[in-house]
Amino acid sequence: MILKIAGYILLVAIWSVVRMRSLLYERKTKEAAVYGLLMGVSIVIGALLIAGVKLPSFTVPFKLLLEPIGKRLLKQ
Repeated sequence: MILKIAGYILLVAIWSVVRMRSLLYERKTKEAAVYGLLMGVSIVIGALLIAGVKLPSFTVPFKLLLEPIGKRLLKQ
């Protein structure tokens, strides 16, 4: 299990560095920063999923935000 996670992190990190360097070579610093951030988040989430950690649903924040608005609209 640890070998799978380490291999995944290593593979994705190497690919991310190569892609970010090519973006920086093209002088696309903002795109490289966004790409690095997204890949960092995906590395963490992917490693947790490989480890079998049950992650909460990604819809929970939207539900918490939009549910009161919907209830208020239905009351009218």
